[in-house]
Amino acid sequence: NLALERLQTNDAEEHAILKIKLETEIQQLEQQLQQMRATYQLNSEKLEYNFQVLKKRDEENTVTITQQKRRIARLQDVVNNLRTKVAKQDKSLASESSSLAEDFR
Repeated sequence: NLALERLQTNDAEEHAILKIKLETEIQQLEQQLQQMRATYQLNSEKLEYNFQVLKKRDEENTVTITQQKRRIARLQDVVNNLRTKVAKQDKSLASESSSLAEDFR
Protein backbone atom coordinates (compact mmCIF):
# COMPACT_ATOMS: atom_id res chain seq x y z
CA ASN A 1 0.00 0.00 0.00
CA LEU A 2 2.85 2.35 0.90
CA ALA A 3 4.69 1.49 -2.33
CA LEU A 4 1.53 2.26 -4.29
CA GLU A 5 1.22 5.65 -2.59
CA ARG A 6 4.88 6.44 -3.37
CA LEU A 7 4.33 5.43 -6.97
CA GLN A 8 1.24 7.64 -7.18
CA THR A 9 3.13 10.53 -5.56
CA ASN A 10 6.05 10.12 -7.98
CA ASP A 11 3.64 9.96 -10.92
CA ALA A 12 1.84 13.07 -9.68
CA GLU A 13 5.15 14.95 -9.29
CA GLU A 14 6.36 13.86 -12.73
CA HIS A 15 2.99 14.84 -14.18
CA ALA A 16 3.20 18.28 -12.55
CA ILE A 17 6.77 18.79 -13.78
CA LEU A 18 5.85 17.69 -17.30
CA LYS A 19 2.76 19.93 -17.26
CA ILE A 20 4.87 22.96 -16.23
CA LYS A 21 7.46 22.14 -18.90
CA LEU A 22 4.80 21.80 -21.62
CA GLU A 23 3.01 24.98 -20.53
CA THR A 24 6.33 26.84 -20.68
CA GLU A 25 6.97 25.49 -24.18
CA ILE A 26 3.47 26.54 -25.22
CA GLN A 27 4.11 30.08 -23.96
CA GLN A 28 7.43 30.23 -25.81
CA LEU A 29 5.83 28.97 -29.00
CA GLU A 30 2.99 31.49 -28.67
CA GLN A 31 5.55 34.28 -28.24
CA GLN A 32 7.43 33.07 -31.32
CA LEU A 33 4.16 32.97 -33.24
CA GLN A 34 3.37 36.56 -32.20
CA GLN A 35 6.85 37.66 -33.25
CA MET A 36 6.49 35.90 -36.59
CA ARG A 37 3.11 37.52 -37.16
CA ALA A 38 4.59 40.94 -36.36
CA THR A 39 7.51 40.28 -38.72
CA TYR A 40 5.13 39.11 -41.42
CA GLN A 41 3.00 42.23 -41.00
CA LEU A 42 6.05 44.51 -41.17
CA ASN A 43 7.40 42.72 -44.24
CA SER A 44 4.00 42.93 -45.91
CA GLU A 45 3.86 46.67 -45.26
CA LYS A 46 7.41 47.13 -46.58
CA LEU A 47 6.62 45.13 -49.71
CA GLU A 48 3.43 47.11 -50.31
CA TYR A 49 5.31 50.40 -49.86
CA ASN A 50 8.09 49.28 -52.22
CA PHE A 51 5.51 48.12 -54.76
CA GLN A 52 3.81 51.53 -54.66
CA VAL A 53 7.18 53.29 -55.06
CA LEU A 54 8.07 51.10 -58.05
CA LYS A 55 4.62 51.60 -59.55
CA LYS A 56 5.00 55.39 -59.25
CA ARG A 57 8.49 55.25 -60.79
CA ASP A 58 7.16 53.13 -63.64
CA GLU A 59 4.44 55.71 -64.32
CA GLU A 60 7.02 58.51 -64.27
CA ASN A 61 9.31 56.54 -66.58
CA THR A 62 6.43 55.91 -68.97
CA VAL A 63 5.77 59.66 -69.15
CA THR A 64 9.47 60.38 -69.68
CA ILE A 65 9.71 57.76 -72.43
CA THR A 66 6.67 59.22 -74.18
CA GLN A 67 8.15 62.72 -74.00
CA GLN A 68 11.50 61.48 -75.32
CA LYS A 69 9.79 59.67 -78.22
CA ARG A 70 7.98 62.89 -79.15
CA ARG A 71 11.24 64.82 -78.94
CA ILE A 72 13.01 62.26 -81.14
CA ALA A 73 10.20 62.48 -83.71
CA ARG A 74 10.45 66.30 -83.73
CA LEU A 75 14.24 66.16 -84.11
CA GLN A 76 13.93 63.62 -86.93
CA ASP A 77 11.53 66.01 -88.67
CA VAL A 78 14.05 68.83 -88.25
CA VAL A 79 16.86 66.62 -89.64
CA ASN A 80 14.70 65.59 -92.61
CA ASN A 81 13.77 69.21 -93.34
CA LEU A 82 17.43 70.26 -93.16
CA ARG A 83 18.43 67.40 -95.48
CA THR A 84 15.76 68.51 -97.95
CA LYS A 85 17.01 72.11 -97.78
CA VAL A 86 20.62 70.99 -98.27
CA ALA A 87 19.63 68.82 -101.24
CA LYS A 88 17.70 71.74 -102.83
CA GLN A 89 20.60 74.08 -102.19
CA ASP A 90 23.06 71.57 -103.65
CA LYS A 91 20.87 71.24 -106.73
CA SER A 92 20.52 75.00 -107.03
CA LEU A 93 24.25 75.59 -106.59
CA ALA A 94 25.07 72.87 -109.13
CA SER A 95 22.69 74.48 -111.60
CA GLU A 96 24.12 77.94 -110.93
CA SER A 97 27.67 76.61 -111.22
CA SER A 98 26.81 74.94 -114.52
CA SER A 99 25.20 78.15 -115.77
CA LEU A 100 28.21 80.22 -114.77
CA ALA A 101 30.56 77.76 -116.41
CA GLU A 102 28.59 78.03 -119.67
CA ASP A 103 28.57 81.81 -119.46
CA PHE A 104 32.33 81.81 -118.96
CA ARG A 105 32.92 79.81 -122.12
